[in-house]
Amino acid sequence: MRLLFDTHTIVWIMNDSPHLSRAARAAIALPANPAFASAASIWEAATKFRLGKFSEAALLVDNPRMILASLQIEAIPV
Repeated sequence: MRLLFDTHTIVWIMNDSPHLSRAARAAIALPANPAFASAASIWEAATKFRLGKFSEAALLVDNPRMILASLQIEAIPV
């Protein structure tokens, strides 16, 4: 199954948030499930972070390529 993560889900994965359900964690952990995130999600995180509304996204905003690579999430264009 292919996984497409929205902005908050990326940050929740990055921060090991309790907002992620057991089922979500299990799906994310399976190597057979490739993970993707839209470039728009990174843009949204950066916009909210700059407005002071999403401090949890600081690491993602600072280096999105490194964070996505470390989480094995492929960025896809809009």
